Amino acid sequence: MHPIELLGLCLALISMAALPGLSVVMVTSETLARGLRSGVYTAAGIVAGDVIWLLLALSGLVTIYPLLENHWFIVRSIAAVFLAYLGIRLIWPKQNKAGQSVSAVYSNEWQGFIAGLMLTLADVKAILFYMAILPAFVEVSSLALFDMVILLIITILSVAISKLAYVVAAVKLGEKLSFTSLDKLRFLFAIILFVIAAWLLIQA
Repeated sequence: MHPIELLGLCLALISMAALPGLSVVMVTSETLARGLRSGVYTAAGIVAGDVIWLLLALSGLVTIYPLLENHWFIVRSIAAVFLAYLGIRLIWPKQNKAGQSVSAVYSNEWQGFIAGLMLTLADVKAILFYMAILPAFVEVSSLALFDMVILLIITILSVAISKLAYVVAAVKLGEKLSFTSLDKLRFLFAIILFVIAAWLLIQA
């Protein structure tokens, strides 16, 4: 895999994971309600869910790649549009009322891990990313075991960095600090998404 492809995929993963949504509400609420360890466990569950989707995507993409290869422009265009949509959502996030009291459901850290895992497995955003955007970055026909290991490491680190950033922010919020830095971070991630989307369209 080319280093530029790896960098683009890494930035896309970080930005997607930073998108405000139910998983972010879950991580921050668990951290505020039960402390740093609980937030880390919940974030780990979300990372585990992303790893499962990655493995499923890699196994499925190998069989459908000949079809995708003949329609590469469509694949990259869909990926670019979806990344741009995520960027818009980062700049103008919607309120997620469904997750406001989610932390009240759990009684220990491992339940937070399981909840994070199950939430990610049911997340349409994750499905779309690994089934639509990943093929735009990865040359599936030439994937070796080493490439898959690299993808696995990138996925774990990228998603973990984004979710743990919210854990740290939640800890700071508990210490009477504001979320101003998070607003700036979301805006930065949105700009990165727009740049990556434009790059995909040019490459298509």
